[in-house]
Amino acid sequence: MPRLHRPINLSPVSQLKIWAPPSLRVNHGRSVATSRCHCTAFTFGSFGQKPLFPRISGHEAAGVQGVLPTRHCQSEESNTGDLLRINTERGIMTNDGQSRFSIKEKLIYNFLGTSTFGEYTVVHVGCVVKISPAAPLDEVCVLSCGISTGLGASLNGASTIVGVNLNPNRISDAKNFGVNEFVNLKDYNKPVQQVIAEMTDGRVDRRVEYTGNIQAMISAFECVHDELEMEKFITHSASFSEISKSFEYMLKGESLRTIICMDG
Repeated sequence: MPRLHRPINLSPVSQLKIWAPPSLRVNHGRSVATSRCHCTAFTFGSFGQKPLFPRISGHEAAGVQGVLPTRHCQSEESNTGDLLRINTERGIMTNDGQSRFSIKEKLIYNFLGTSTFGEYTVVHVGCVVKISPAAPLDEVCVLSCGISTGLGASLNGASTIVGVNLNPNRISDAKNFGVNEFVNLKDYNKPVQQVIAEMTDGRVDRRVEYTGNIQAMISAFECVHDELEMEKFITHSASFSEISKSFEYMLKGESLRTIICMDG
């Protein structure tokens, strides 16, 4: 099981300088709740990606933003802020090639244009969606990454959904969310894309990968209900000072999503 190299270091907010010029297509705001994702563990632990430190990580969050209006978010057909292609290894904003964070003039890298492991952050407009003011922020934050993509297949009526994981304890949870077939990579001595091809007569219509592992992305690429109850995805909660615990829960296979409350 992969482990973080060391507990997550929390820097005092008073030392962190945040730069948020409104003219460069970024939003500044406050995160109320953030969820940890496996993508973050891969970037922290350098599992398959180039390490980039120091960095403010996190990319699943809900909060209050000082929003820069765009034609996308003002459209009746969309709630997204803008279109954006993210480079996970750059650690800087795509619009001007700079980070928005520093401590004593030392650069602190960005993560996926969001950096939600901080009570205050700067987010690229392409990483923002507007939601109902009545939405519970400590629940909807889990929709930012894997849940919205993986569960979409189930909600949209896929006839067969194949789940892939290394942890057999995930089978029950996977089936609860619509997975019909479960593949444990440890049970096979051949590539997962070959296993899935044999299960599906050679093809799948859609594939989704959200671990953040590059080899898993390659394997996924080669594989060519009425109301969402978000609380079912949330198995643990932690205060911001206990953020390291959220990664321990995940890496031990004990949680689906851990919500990190900034005020806790």
